[in-house]
Amino acid sequence: MHAWFFIDVDNRTKTDDEYSSGYGNNIYLKGILMEQTIEVKVYYEDTDCLGIVYHANYLKYMERGRTEYFNSSGKTVQQLNEEGYYFAVYEIKIKFLKPAKLGDVCRVISSIGKEGSEYRKKMIQRIESNGLLLVEAEVDIICLNKEKQLIVFPKGLLD
Repeated sequence: MHAWFFIDVDNRTKTDDEYSSGYGNNIYLKGILMEQTIEVKVYYEDTDCLGIVYHANYLKYMERGRTEYFNSSGKTVQQLNEEGYYFAVYEIKIKFLKPAKLGDVCRVISSIGKEGSEYRKKMIQRIESNGLLLVEAEVDIICLNKEKQLIVFPKGLLD
């Protein structure tokens, strides 16, 4: 029997098969990581002269979110690297909807999209603050070996 999975962005309704644990707010369904959230505070170094986050820094925040997503899936990025798996962004589509400002606490929410293959996975990421969607992105990730050749993702990672 399969449990239905519902996420209400504001209320986080969960089924009996779902639980939260680990770094940030992780959403699991039957033991599979579905969504992972970390918090990032905006510091002076992150902003431009107007006190809003410089656009390239959102990419850094999303990289942290992806790293923690990988780390929460059972092995750390360092362990995966030691096993010969390296990850790179192949393509990114990003929309900047509203700016984050100095002092804001942002939530970086990362999940796996339905599209992809054994060689390329699509991550869906968004950045929110104070209940507002600031940035949304689709990030295609590929897996490489030490020789920078395309290889299949490790079994169970990002499935």
